[in-house]
Amino acid sequence: AIMGGWTSLILSKYVHISVPWEPITIVFVALVSFLVYRGVKISARWATIAFVFELLLIIISMVAIVITNSSHINFASFEPSLVSRGISGMGLAFPLAVFLFIGVGNPGAMVEETRNARRSVPRAIYIATISVAIIYVLMAWTTSIAFHNNASTIGGLSAPFVTAADKALGPVSVLVYLAGLTSTFSSLIGATTAQTRIIFSAGREKLLPSVLGKLSDRYGTPVISLIAYSVIALIITLLWASHGNPLNIAGDIATLGTIPIILVYLALNLALPVYFFREHRDKFSVLRHLIIPILGVAALVLPLWGMIKPGQPYPFNVFPWIVLALLVVSFVFGVVRSRQIPDLGQKIGSVLADDFE
Repeated sequence: AIMGGWTSLILSKYVHISVPWEPITIVFVALVSFLVYRGVKISARWATIAFVFELLLIIISMVAIVITNSSHINFASFEPSLVSRGISGMGLAFPLAVFLFIGVGNPGAMVEETRNARRSVPRAIYIATISVAIIYVLMAWTTSIAFHNNASTIGGLSAPFVTAADKALGPVSVLVYLAGLTSTFSSLIGATTAQTRIIFSAGREKLLPSVLGKLSDRYGTPVISLIAYSVIALIITLLWASHGNPLNIAGDIATLGTIPIILVYLALNLALPVYFFREHRDKFSVLRHLIIPILGVAALVLPLWGMIKPGQPYPFNVFPWIVLALLVVSFVFGVVRSRQIPDLGQKIGSVLADDFE
């Protein structure tokens, strides 16, 4: 939906052609699905090209913002004392930070298709996390400069960095919109590649229907899980974003999606010490496998409460109930499948768990 919204906006703003975002979204989903179907090498190559192009445009935009607002350069936005509401304010903003880093763990789903996965996968996750953290900090800093550290102005904009870069770039402002488009394109490729393989693994291990574990005879890619993921995701997107501007509604669905993701992160942090203590006690590290997961849980509890606490405006007050309903359905489904397949618990994730630390 975001890709369709970006493209529709670019065509309308710079080419003066009005094209609905829905057909554009369908075209992009079909293109990404085809690239993922062709194999990891091809999809990764396209994602890398899009990311490099996006990064180049972001750097150009940040430089333009700094130059045009050189008289307002300062580092006030880094001062903890100026954080609105202190710790509570940081907790309120933390879900956004969690959402920004969704996807850095995608390499974990690719261990079966990665050479020397023990070394390459952790390295990819670390590099991705550190790199995007640096980019986000610089983007936030330059945005603060552009609006003279006026938090209320920044908070009232749906895309503050885009607004700032649009003004700074002037006649070539299309670059920042292209950066947004390519960013979403590379993210969609990464998400489709990783989620397709998660669904494939669940089908192969009989948690989901076994047909989802079928590979393409020609390319060896999980074709059925790819089709299932792309079609279901597309339907949800078209239905959800049909009630308004997809670029604005994307923030709502992102909030909804962040709640279960935080729950998954919490479960992983709680499970890691137990798993290593039971299965690899000789490799158990107090720092890596106990202290760091505990810190992870502590960091996630506050933002989770901020997203599910009562009294939030619509539609955010409904999101916790939607997630709860999904959890109940998932729990019932898991219980039924475990009774149908007694050793299902040992099969789930066995490839990842046995081959990756």
